[in-house]
Parts: sequence; C-alpha cells; structure tokens
Amino acid sequence: MLISIRRNLLSLAFSVFTLPFSTLLTVTILAVLFSTSVVAAPQPESLKDTVSACLKKSVDYCTDLGVAYRDGEGNFEQDFPTALQYFELSCKREDVLGCNALGRMLQFGQGTEKNYTRAEEAFKKSCAKKDAQSCTYLAYLYLDFKVNIDLAINLFKESCEADIGWACSNAGYIYDEALLDGEKRDTAPAYAFYERACELGRWVACDNLAYAYEYSDGVELDYTKARHYYKLACELEYGEACNDLGVLVATGKGGEPDYSLARSLYEKACDYGNNRACVNFALYLQDGTGGEKNLAKAIQYFESLCEVDYFPACRNLGESYEEGLGVKKDLKKAASLFEYGCKNDHGISCNSLGILYYEGMGVKKNIEQAFAYYEKACDNGSSYGCVNLGSLYHDGEGTKVNYRKAFSLYAQECKRDNPSGCNNLGILYEEGLGVRKNIDKAKEHYRRSCELGNDIACDNLQLVSKTDSFDAVKQFIKSLFE
Repeated sequence: MLISIRRNLLSLAFSVFTLPFSTLLTVTILAVLFSTSVVAAPQPESLKDTVSACLKKSVDYCTDLGVAYRDGEGNFEQDFPTALQYFELSCKREDVLGCNALGRMLQFGQGTEKNYTRAEEAFKKSCAKKDAQSCTYLAYLYLDFKVNIDLAINLFKESCEADIGWACSNAGYIYDEALLDGEKRDTAPAYAFYERACELGRWVACDNLAYAYEYSDGVELDYTKARHYYKLACELEYGEACNDLGVLVATGKGGEPDYSLARSLYEKACDYGNNRACVNFALYLQDGTGGEKNLAKAIQYFESLCEVDYFPACRNLGESYEEGLGVKKDLKKAASLFEYGCKNDHGISCNSLGILYYEGMGVKKNIEQAFAYYEKACDNGSSYGCVNLGSLYHDGEGTKVNYRKAFSLYAQECKRDNPSGCNNLGILYEEGLGVRKNIDKAKEHYRRSCELGNDIACDNLQLVSKTDSFDAVKQFIKSLFE
C-alpha cells in the first residue's frame, strides 16, 4: 500500500533550527555579508572597542557585524549576544535591516529570551519604512497570536504585492482556514494567493494547490493539475510532494501508470528525508517494481526506519519476516514487530497482529485476542482492521453475532473504497442479514468490489445475477398458470 498524507497549510518563513537567518536577507546585504571587507575586518579586543568602532562607521557597518557574529561567518565566531547588541545599535539608528534582524532574534529567541513585544516594536520600525519582509514578520506575529487578523491579512497582501512569497502563502492560509472574524472559508482568494506564492517558489503553496486538485477541495477534481503542482513542490525539494506525485504516477491518476518514474520519485523524496517515501521505495525494491529487485536493500530501509520508531516500516519489516522476504522466515519475530507497532497505536500493525492470532501463526491461536487487535486496528484507522472486525461480528467469532454492527463496519469501509468491505456488504444485502434483503443492492456492491479488484466479488456478482434471472423465469412461468 502506497502511503500519502495531507500537510499543514501554514507557511513559515523558515525553520530557525535548520536554516541560517541570512537566507532571508536581501541580496544586497548578503553581498555585503560575504564581502572581503566585512569578513576580514579587524576584531577589536573588547566589546567597548567594538561598539566604538561600530559607532564611528556607518549604521550599515553595525548591521553587517551583527550578521557576521550571528552567523559565525569568516573570521567571526558565532556569538548571539554580541550580534544582538549590534542589531540593537543599528535599529536605534533607524536601520531597516538592523531592526528586521533584531526582531527575528527576539521573535524566535535566538541568543536571548523570546520577547514578542520588543520584536513587534522592531518590526514596526522597519515596516514603517516600507520593508516588505519586516511587514511580513509583523503580520506573522499578529497571525501567530491571533491578536489582529485583519491587520495581518492587510500586511500579508501588501508584502505579497512586493513579491514576498510566504506573505502570499499566509494570506491564502487566512482565507483557507476562515480566520477572519465573521467570514466563512473562501477558497477563491486563498487559491489565488497560493498560486502567486507557488510562482514565487513557496513549496507549501504549490503543495496546497496540488492537494486541492487531487481531492477536489474547493475546485474540480483534476489529477493533471495535481501532478503539475506536486511536481513544482517536488522541484523545490519538498519530499512529501515528491512522494505524493509518485503515488499519482504509480496509480495512473492524471496519466498512464509509470512505475519507473514513481520509483525515482520515491527515491528522491526519501533522499529529502521523507519516511513515507522511503517505505514506498523499499516496497518497490522488495517487489522489483519499476526497476531491479533488491531484497537486502529493502530490509536495510525498513530496519533503519524502524530503529527511529517509524512504525509503518516496522510493520513492513514484520511482514518481511512473516513471508521470508530478504530474511529468514520467522513468525515470532514478525509478531514481535507487529506488537511493537500496535503498542504505539499503528493501526495496520494491530491488524497484522490480529491476523496472526486468528490464524495461530507465531503465536497461540486466540480468536478473542484477534478480536481485540482488530478493534484497536479499526480505532486507529486501519480499513482492513475494520473489515476483519466486521467479519468476526458477522460470524460470531470472539464475540456474539451482530449483523447490524457488521453492516455498519462494512458500509463504512466500502465508502473508503475497501473492496472486501463492499463485497461483504453485498453478502449481507443478498442474504438479508442486518438489513432488508435487496438483490439490486447486493449486485451494486459486488460490482463495486469487483471494479476495485476483488475477484471473489466478481464471482459473487455472476452467481447472484444468474440466480436472480432464474428466479425471474420461475416467477414468469408461475404467472402463466395463475
């Protein structure tokens, strides 16, 4: 099963833990930062001499020194407190970039305690001088604390007009999440802002548009457009988008299936650190889909991901031991891995463990225990866990017969396009168990299950159709003699 999931819509400027602050400065100040004159500047022996040197130079010199100390560039050792003092000096002298840098250090607590009031003051100074980035950070403060959403949206809009991509993205987010007082969700302006943000290189905006077209969220379903926007986000090195594009390519949505391309997309996404994609790539290695089979390498991926508690990989590793794929078959080891995932509320692992208890494989057969694991699997989002739980209610195994409960579980999963759920729902309609007998409904659900690839349902559809035709003929003959 290929793995895909939706992301958070909110667009952040950057992660303070992974990206240097200098990535957000203007091209001009970056050029200054890396110029020989700044990096090779003599370093005074004391802070007093340093301040004196700064005051004798232009205000830009204070800001440049602050950047150098903050980022630890060239001959400068990283020193946040010193950087903060330089930025405070330059901001007091009304330097836009100095106020911007000071505000960000205060906002994110870099080298000092977080101080949103002082950050707001700094951003207001530079925003008043029409610095679009400072206005955007100020808007983000207002959005983050929900203190003034109306002002935040106006600031984001103004910054978006100045081609600040993440301002456009956050303006879209406000409309998308209906954050304005008294306003309902409005996807038209939201998606227009996302479109502009995507053009300006914001992967989160491209990804949000892709999701909208893939799942018909506020727009008509369009897999071709979904592919387009996932591709843009993937090119911006967002692993989740590469993975989701791979899923569309593999399943033939928006074009013909291309397993080789899907495989390369999963590998790329995995290289970007996306665990879901690593599992999908490993599954392709295991099956030889889209390229050469490599069982040993697949096991390496599963093991490394399981070691960092990525439970879908633990489940796949367990399945490998269950079936002897790339490792010696070991049902007890499989059960142990499924149990590990299930203890951490991974639904599919619970379902796999339930199957082992139902069949008595690697563990002592225990239908009641299987029932408990299917129930936990269903509660934690496993579609087949719900269907298996329904089957036990259907047959009265591990619990009392409850056709209504079975019907409810089958119907729930059939709506999620689970072929077994649809087939079993057809059986209940055909036999009139937990619901009024309805052959047409039975055919409908058998047909749906058959379309979803369930061969048993295809056979059931043929059988019920023949029986129905025979009954019709009998009824016709009977009517001739009445």
